[in-house]
Amino acid sequence: CNLIRGLYATDTKTGTTNFTHTLEEGDNGDGLLYPTYSVHIGRTGKDHTFTGMNVNRMSISAATGEFTSMSFDMQGKGEIPVGTLLTPTFPTSEPCFFANAEVKFNANATKSSALRSIEFEISLDRDLDSAFSIGSLTLVQAPPVQRRSMSGTIEFNQAVYASSIAEPTYDQITQNSGGTFIYDAASGDTAISMLFTEAANRTVQFDLFKVAFEAPEASVSGRDHQTMTLSYMGLFNAANDAMSKAVIINGQSNAY
Repeated sequence: CNLIRGLYATDTKTGTTNFTHTLEEGDNGDGLLYPTYSVHIGRTGKDHTFTGMNVNRMSISAATGEFTSMSFDMQGKGEIPVGTLLTPTFPTSEPCFFANAEVKFNANATKSSALRSIEFEISLDRDLDSAFSIGSLTLVQAPPVQRRSMSGTIEFNQAVYASSIAEPTYDQITQNSGGTFIYDAASGDTAISMLFTEAANRTVQFDLFKVAFEAPEASVSGRDHQTMTLSYMGLFNAANDAMSKAVIINGQSNAY
């Protein structure tokens, strides 16, 4: 959860027992800053430490029968001198299993039951070159955030020709604007909402406000039945003044 915060400029915390953290993009023009981190890697009793680390990209993947996986690309300063490894403290939380996930489309209140997998990534496209200066072999400032980008892939366990819960259908995508179909949410609504649950009051939710679907791939082979795969791109949504937000519920009493 700490690293998810690295992609969002603000964390608004509410609640008194189970805390809700609403992570939002903010406006770089307001001087909002993204957090930096120190990363410690233990190897053969030694502590390798990298400071001033900035999150550049987050990737999430979830598929039926699998745990939800999350990876981060980071940029930061050079390694400081090696230290002695302290006894680590490991988290006790359980991974999120796809059976405890919900994916909803176009502000519909009902989760889709037709998904085999979903993955997406958010990138801040940081300018690494501008983080250096002549005469220095390491970063002298945080790599500046450039234009945020977002993309992903959805695989359905069937070709969706008709839908009552707002999944994009084959005809909608292929017959609209030469193969591009857009969900553009109204204020307070979402185009795609993904909820991953570890346990009661321990959840992570990603809300995407505007997505453009590319032409679908419907395939069948051998004895397998037909499936449909969609690629999509995240766009800026004027009604919500953002591309996305993340909502985390857990016992963390302080803002990230």
